[in-house]
This record gives sequence, C-alpha cells and structure tokens, in this order.
Amino acid sequence: MNWFVAWPVVVPMEVLNAWHHEAPIGLRFHDPADLHINLALLGRHDPTQEKKLIDLIRRSKIPAPEISLKSILPLPQPRRFSAMVWEIANGRLELEKQIATWRPRICRELGAFVDASPTLPHVAFARPERKISNDDRDSILAWSEIFSPPKQSFQLDPPAIFKWSSTAGDRQFEQISC
Repeated sequence: MNWFVAWPVVVPMEVLNAWHHEAPIGLRFHDPADLHINLALLGRHDPTQEKKLIDLIRRSKIPAPEISLKSILPLPQPRRFSAMVWEIANGRLELEKQIATWRPRICRELGAFVDASPTLPHVAFARPERKISNDDRDSILAWSEIFSPPKQSFQLDPPAIFKWSSTAGDRQFEQISC
C-alpha cells in the first residue's frame, strides 16, 4: 500500500454534478474526497514513519494556494489514457515552486526516493471503465477537448497525508490526520 502527501481539492457539488452530467459513457469518477494535487510520492506505506511525517507537515506550514482549472488532459497519453485530469491554470507556478521546494525535503526525511522528474500539477478526477470500447474511448477524448472548466477558483486545503484505502468501496484513498 503506497502513501503520499497532497493538497486536498474541495470542489463544490454543483461543479461535480456538471462534470458527471455532461460526461460520456465509460468514465468512472473519483469520490470527491479523493481529489488532490500530489506534492510528494513516498512509496510503500510505513506506519512507523507516520508520526515523523505528520510532525514534518505540521512544522513546515506548506502554503495552500488558490487555483483555477484550465483543460482536461488524458494521461499518460491520449490514445492509451488511464486517467482524466484537470490541468491547473492560475496557481500552477506556485504549485510547481512548492513541489520543487518541499518534495525533496519530505522524501529525504523519510528515506523515500526523490523523484526529480518535471512536475505537472493536476487533479485526477476520473478513469475509464475497465473494459471500455474504442468508440467510448473516442467519445471521452472528444468530450475532453470541448468541456469547459469551471470559471471559479478553488482554495486548496493544507497538505495532508494519504494512503491507499484498505476497505472496498468508492474511496480510493484514506487521509491520515495532520
């Protein structure tokens, strides 16, 4: 079971309902409580390190910027996507700066691998159904190109610690209190 540090993203229900209402067949939307922007991926969950990480996050006072959404991206690539994500418009540069500053420190403090790849702050919000037809995949891609992002901005919550959920259900992640 992996764990990570991320900014929770709280999206108003009317916005979530619009996404669901206008989406084509073949998408499985994430539970609203699972929406986040990754700060640091930590690898395999180590319960013995939880207190140390909670203390580090509390002491660090990592900023939680306001963001707006730009466009939908199919990741990792359009023809073989496994996730639909919102690219960040306003707030992206601040997020990139915070990730560049805090990811190495958090990972080093916990003895985790420090990923040096370029950052792409985003909010993953849906995945394709497991057995999706090519026609449904094409419909999702066409929808992603024309669907407009919400006009409002969102204030991110302070970073939190997440791990994969150990229970079956709609939630993919469990949040560890900070």
